[in-house]
Amino acid sequence: MNGGQTAINGFLLQVITAILDMLDRDDWNMLELEPIAKNAAENTEKVDIRITTENGTQEVTQVKHSRNPIGLPECKKWAAELKLSYNADNYRLVLLGIPATTLAGRKDLDGVEIVLGSADVGLNLEFLSHRIGRWYEK
Repeated sequence: MNGGQTAINGFLLQVITAILDMLDRDDWNMLELEPIAKNAAENTEKVDIRITTENGTQEVTQVKHSRNPIGLPECKKWAAELKLSYNADNYRLVLLGIPATTLAGRKDLDGVEIVLGSADVGLNLEFLSHRIGRWYEK
């Protein structure tokens, strides 16, 4: 897969993650993909999704995907960078791919919620379609 295809898959996985967040939560007021900094103090370079809830709390998410195994050292680095890059109430690192055994069972890494999933775009679209159907039936 070339760089352009990888980037497009990454953006598509971000959109799927954002839509699933919207369907899974009732408390969100605003959801932004690739948010733009509101002032000079904000650094949104590492933030892929920013959710602002009805009560004003902010959650930022970075989505990482890889066809190679995702290891603990990389995750620790990404989690630290995310926390340092933006002042939020909650932090999430969504890892789409094959997690190393050192990540098995981890739900948190230094105050950053860890969410594991598949990097298969087709599988994610199928799951999203199913979730939209369940949401619509509510």
